Amino acid sequence: MNVTLYAICKNEEKNIEKFVENSKIFPHTVVVDTGSTDNTVQLLRDAGIEVYEHPQIKKEFDFSVARNQALSYVKTDWAFSLDFNEDIRDAYFEGLEIVENEFTTFKHLRYDDNGDENPTQSNEVHVRFHRTKNYKWVNAVHEMPVFVPTEEFSEESSIETSIKITKKINRSVSKELFYFDICEREYQKDPTNWYYIWFIFNHYFNVGNYQKAFEFGQRYLNLSKAYFDTFRINAFIKCSICLMHLEDMVESANYSFHALSESMNMGEPYLSQAFSYLNQLSKKINNPSITVFATAFNSETLRSPERHEAIDKLFLTNLYDIPSTCWTGHRGFAEWLVRHLKPEVIVDLGVDWGFSTFAFGMPRIGHVYGVDTFEGDKFTGKTGGQNYDYVISKREKLFMKENVTFIKGYFDDIAKTWDKKIDILHIDGDHSYDAVKNDFETWSQFVSEDGVILLHDTCVENINGNEYGVKQFFEEIDWPKCTFTHTFGLGVISKNQKLIELIQNNFDLSVPLS
Repeated sequence: MNVTLYAICKNEEKNIEKFVENSKIFPHTVVVDTGSTDNTVQLLRDAGIEVYEHPQIKKEFDFSVARNQALSYVKTDWAFSLDFNEDIRDAYFEGLEIVENEFTTFKHLRYDDNGDENPTQSNEVHVRFHRTKNYKWVNAVHEMPVFVPTEEFSEESSIETSIKITKKINRSVSKELFYFDICEREYQKDPTNWYYIWFIFNHYFNVGNYQKAFEFGQRYLNLSKAYFDTFRINAFIKCSICLMHLEDMVESANYSFHALSESMNMGEPYLSQAFSYLNQLSKKINNPSITVFATAFNSETLRSPERHEAIDKLFLTNLYDIPSTCWTGHRGFAEWLVRHLKPEVIVDLGVDWGFSTFAFGMPRIGHVYGVDTFEGDKFTGKTGGQNYDYVISKREKLFMKENVTFIKGYFDDIAKTWDKKIDILHIDGDHSYDAVKNDFETWSQFVSEDGVILLHDTCVENINGNEYGVKQFFEEIDWPKCTFTHTFGLGVISKNQKLIELIQNNFDLSVPLS
């Protein structure tokens, strides 16, 4: 079987000996040099290898052009492409002569040598051993050969062989930046080319620029075909990681579920990859519900300690077993507000049995301070301090010791020594007009410029003979504001007009946020 080895090179002195040894397997070898400044060309010619010089300037460099130039010098029916940092093993061409007229390419095994003791098999499989006239190289960088129909072979056909290629992985900052520059150049020529978008996306991800990585990851997802492109699974997972670094945990989880959804159409190994990542994410965001779901589809994880621990947590992180609360309908909005504002400090004036405090703490963003005497009053009923013991115990079960602090005392007394800027202030203590007004005036001085003040019970005037003054005071406040009318009412006050408009335009204020 007559096969020509062809390759491209530039400044490959260190790999000449290895390449020459590989070339001895082949009857013919041709090389295109793209502009070496060392002794690469002379050393190759001294070894009896045909070398053609086609220098390229750096800003216009195109690997596919060089590959096709090398391929054009091949005179035999079959060609074999090999890089200078690769070794070939088990190449027995004579045995393939029997079937060579039936195929356009012979598949090979590819291994990556990262300097470890044993090279690992790569998932990347490019055509290397092929009919000369049936293939051409495309893409300026990360180039690949594509099939070209001819009269003799109108369709691509392949068969596996025992041939092994081991590639020495040499990564350097200068090399990565060179490839990145080419990708950006080609992307500017054609912003719809998913191939270059994919590599730009991965470059930004690898260097930790998560904002830019997410932008290009989303562009790739917009251009690629849903449920048919296996690269999308990796794209969704990496976008999820980007969003996690950008502290958008809800969207991060959303992208991980997208990966899972599409992987179900593709089967293994993509399904395992998506479930494995979802499980990792659930632990990072401390969400036992997702952990239970992510471990349900594998016989090993079904019996894992982490799954049993998550199930235990799931039962222990339920807020709806908290007694004597009339705040349940506002939980969804409280958690949304915390995720949207990403506050550093939240103050809950009026803890009672802790529902609102824990609702603010659920996203695990910032620190929540719950202030109360824990003795109760005529509006909530006397508790005798039992609710303090309860919230301390509940905090342990919710794993919130690191982000929730309870402070015993009267609001006015605590305010005298308060020294932190507040991003979200919730006032839900004594509901008489004078008390609410005093709490607002005392504590609003600590609220940051774009902070938010919440008043509970803005739609109540009298319950069980008790006069509520929250509604009257809320109506008197001359700040941008709006109020939820369900669950006794929750007033939202902020000097941030855009936030108030966002809430008014995107929420149904008459029903709880699901």
